[in-house]
Amino acid sequence: MVICGACGQPGHRRNSKKCQFYNEYIQNKSKSGNCGQEGQRRKTKNPQQNMVCSACGDAGHRRNSRKCRFYEENKSRKKNPPTCGACGGQGHRRNSPTCPLNKDKSTKNPDQEGNRSNSKKCPKTKNPKWEGSAAQAELRSILNNDNDRKYLFTPAEELQKLQPSFAVYQLSSFKGYVITLKNEAMRMNKNWPEPWDKSEVMKHAKTLLLEDSNGTYQAMDVKTFMKLSPLFKQYPLDYLERYLGKFLKKMAKNKKIVEFDEACLRHNRLFILPKITTKNGAP
Repeated sequence: MVICGACGQPGHRRNSKKCQFYNEYIQNKSKSGNCGQEGQRRKTKNPQQNMVCSACGDAGHRRNSRKCRFYEENKSRKKNPPTCGACGGQGHRRNSPTCPLNKDKSTKNPDQEGNRSNSKKCPKTKNPKWEGSAAQAELRSILNNDNDRKYLFTPAEELQKLQPSFAVYQLSSFKGYVITLKNEAMRMNKNWPEPWDKSEVMKHAKTLLLEDSNGTYQAMDVKTFMKLSPLFKQYPLDYLERYLGKFLKKMAKNKKIVEFDEACLRHNRLFILPKITTKNGAP
């Protein structure tokens, strides 16, 4: 039940016309601009009543107020000046220009500033364009005219030393260029073996790796793997390192996927109960 806050009678509020103090409530509201006596109390409330001075301990003022009996002592008291960490003097810091040991910025050696800027990591130099370049045409002609398979087994490090135009490219990029051009030469030159992607040697290597249940062939390095069959000796070492390495990575990735699926299947079998049926097959 509602009880009036002005007269204490039940059944109405203080802003209702039924209250006997309704007229006083309207007058107080028009004067104070707030609801009755509470608005006047809030305006007349002194915010300094809860203040306590940290110097004398009295209430009603701060330590920097003139009401404090220790006002003059607080005014005359000063903070300790800072101490320099370089020279040990007072009144300045070590990075201040007033410090005698602080070097002026204008006296710095420009050579030192240049060395600092050069000490950062330099951006990597980009290779010049390979497609349509004179180096590409020259290397293509060398490999296509190689009927004796002289440059088939030559590594990219030695091929890069044949012409000065090859030395401009980075070795890691030049190796990829050499392998692509060797694939073209295998299609064009009949004296060279078939490309790796369409050869029977690739199929034989994949069957050896896929049927390796113990993992003996997969753990071998490329040089020992080449000794398994004379067919592998038709191709250079960098070929087998590239293509067999890609195939082994795919096998490892597929193995992880299969193991994850089997683990999920075992986990599901623990929670999914088998179907319980009657003799007639009904659930």
